[in-house]
Amino acid sequence: MTRAGVESTVPPLIGQRGPHWSMPDVPHLTVSHIPRAIDFYLALGCEVALVADGWVRLRQAEARFVLVRGYGDDGGRPGVLGLTSPDLDGLRRRLLALGIGSGPLLRSPDAPTGVIHVRDPDLHVVVITRAVLASASDRGSPSPRGLPTTIKGSVR
Repeated sequence: MTRAGVESTVPPLIGQRGPHWSMPDVPHLTVSHIPRAIDFYLALGCEVALVADGWVRLRQAEARFVLVRGYGDDGGRPGVLGLTSPDLDGLRRRLLALGIGSGPLLRSPDAPTGVIHVRDPDLHVVVITRAVLASASDRGSPSPRGLPTTIKGSVR
């Protein structure tokens, strides 16, 4: 369906799932406006891997996730997404300059190198930890040790 020559981004009806559902190991977050969500996640250093009708797959370091235009079937529950950044201080300054609110840089036993929390436009919490470079013996591992790369909450 097109509107004024522009492809519609209306997702398939509930029960008529698109090809993004064939990625069961990739976490999904429901968003209300995909272009706005893409802008937000690009500001966090994510890259667009694939765009389709009503959804987009993103990646950042070892994290892979899908943003799906909202069906309203998740009850409006925000999710939690874990990402990494090699420069949390620089990222936090850049986000604040873009008008994206960020919590303070925190350190804890679970994140001794630091962590910041931000909320995306749909109120999903994004937890960003400092990326830790792997030692030579760890370079074959699939993801940095101890860093969250999954989504919890309104996950599909």
